[in-house]
Amino acid sequence: MHNESQRQKQVSKIIQKDIGEIFQINSIGKDSLVTITSVKSAPDLGLCRIYVSVFPPVKQYAVMEEIEKKSSMIRSELGKRVRHQFRKVPELEYFIDNTEEEAAEIEQLIDSLDIPPAPEEGDENYDDYKDEGRLNADDF
Repeated sequence: MHNESQRQKQVSKIIQKDIGEIFQINSIGKDSLVTITSVKSAPDLGLCRIYVSVFPPVKQYAVMEEIEKKSSMIRSELGKRVRHQFRKVPELEYFIDNTEEEAAEIEQLIDSLDIPPAPEEGDENYDDYKDEGRLNADDF
């Protein structure tokens, strides 16, 4: 579902906005912050994958359960909102968006690396460092 057409992007944008409003009106995930981070539409516009971010993350499975229980109501509400824009209301699939958590993990890994600074000119290891073919500011 990548390389979306212009129509797929338009449909995704409309659905993202409307689903977000439906979640807010129906207090889905009322004890947490629920955000529709993205929507990806299939080429035939018959299926949309909805990516949901939940904060705090410990509540994401409870929120996803709530969404699954209310999925027919959500789709029905969406149908009322888009009936004049779409021929058919797409099927909706929900996924947890872990992008922020994964980014935090990667950042933590990078922060935990012990990378020594490059030796400066005049240090005893400078010539070895330069001979290894590594570039420094003087090379530009």
